[in-house]
Amino acid sequence: MRTLPLLLMIIFLLQSCAFLLGDNEQNISAKTEWKNEDYSDQLNWIGNVFINSSQKGTIKISKKSKKYLGEVILNLSNNNSLVLKKKLSYEIIIIKHSTPFYFSLPNGKIILSSQIISKYIEHEGHLLAILSTEILRSNKMAYVKTKLIPTEFIPLEKMMFILRLPISIKSELNKWAYYCMRRSGYNGMHILSWIQRQNKKMHDFVLMLGDAKSIALEETIFKTFIIDKKSRESSLKKRSNSSKKFYKFIGEIKKHS
Repeated sequence: MRTLPLLLMIIFLLQSCAFLLGDNEQNISAKTEWKNEDYSDQLNWIGNVFINSSQKGTIKISKKSKKYLGEVILNLSNNNSLVLKKKLSYEIIIIKHSTPFYFSLPNGKIILSSQIISKYIEHEGHLLAILSTEILRSNKMAYVKTKLIPTEFIPLEKMMFILRLPISIKSELNKWAYYCMRRSGYNGMHILSWIQRQNKKMHDFVLMLGDAKSIALEETIFKTFIIDKKSRESSLKKRSNSSKKFYKFIGEIKKHS
């Protein structure tokens, strides 16, 4: 039963990579032709500038929390090795910030704000939904090609704008993150639960998502996907309990927030 979804996912990713990396002509000022590696290097550099210029800095988590997060990422990546072909060393960075946001970079870095962890992630499934989506995005280079002028400071508003995806592409990532979670033994419906969580607090997520309507549309598209699949996981009541390691991680971040 798992073979068909996996084959469909591989076909989708192979066909869609070029579209995911489509040029944004309005932001391209130079005529020099760039390779994918050039865009990747630029985005990694911009991301590092943003991280290093964060006024409140980053949170250094304990070895136990690092181990917990490492185990989750390892489970997601190992069970989806046919799709996640790049051998990336994933790293989670937590930035002290009062705004809820998260994103990934092509080099495997996944950045979360302390606010989104301490206030908006209600259970472990939400964290799994974020990580599965961003691992997939980072590994498949699902970013818009944009040439930018280097600066010494990257404000959050600009960082979110650079990383924002069209709703159609974001919705496809949600679908394949659903498959990735299921293959890793997790409830794929956590993707919907997290989308609904953002929709419920849509005004808090406008900076990251671009507008309040997009998250509502994202939820509608994912629900349609679930209905078409006639999934056995159609009820959120089947949500699995969060682990003790998860609660210890959340508690640790709340102490620093």
